[in-house]
Amino acid sequence: MGYTLSQLRPIQCHVGPSELDPILQSPGATSIDGNQSPPTTSVFDGGQSNVNSTSNDVPTQDPSSVYSHNEVDRRFVISVQKVSRPRRFVPDSVTRDIISEVLMRMPNPAEKWKTYSADMKEILFNDFKNKYRFASDYDRSMARKVWNLTCMDRYSDSLAKARKKARERANSDNIEDLKGFGPRGIRTEMWDALIDIWMTQD
Repeated sequence: MGYTLSQLRPIQCHVGPSELDPILQSPGATSIDGNQSPPTTSVFDGGQSNVNSTSNDVPTQDPSSVYSHNEVDRRFVISVQKVSRPRRFVPDSVTRDIISEVLMRMPNPAEKWKTYSADMKEILFNDFKNKYRFASDYDRSMARKVWNLTCMDRYSDSLAKARKKARERANSDNIEDLKGFGPRGIRTEMWDALIDIWMTQD
C-alpha cells in the first residue's frame, strides 16, 4: 500500500534520559563510524538544541539586571559650616530638626543640656547620623562635635522661648499657671515636670 508524503505523520517517542544510548545523549560525541556527530536536535522544535549545557558553561546575565537590587541612598546631604570653628550644620533646617528631636524625645525633665540623659544623647546622635548623609569625610568627622555644640547653644534657648509663648497662651506671669500650656513638641508630662523645676528656681 502506498502513502503520499502529506499522509505521513511524525511519530513522537517518549523516552526517558536514562533509556537513551549514552552516545546519543552527549552532544558532539563520536559516532560508531568514527565521525563527529553534531549536537542532538529535534526537527519539531525549530532546530533548538534539547541538550543541557555542560557544567563548564557560564550562564550569561543581562547587564541591566546586575544593579537591580542595589539601593539608592536618598538621604539628605548635609555639611558643617565652612568656617574655622563650625557650630552649625548647613542648611539651617538641620538645626531645627536636631532641637525638635531632642525636645520631643526628652526622657526626663532637663532644664539644661548638661542635665539631659547621657544615654538618650547617644541614641539621638546615632539616629541623626543615620538620617543624614554627609558631604565629605571631614563633615562626618566633625558631626558629633557640631551636633553637641548645636544642642548646647539652642536647647536652653528653645525652652526659654517655649516659656514665653506659654505665658502668652496662659495669659499669666505665674509660672505655676503654665502647666498644660507647653509646646506641641514636648510631651505634657515632661513640660509640667519642667515647670516644677522652674518653680523652685524663680
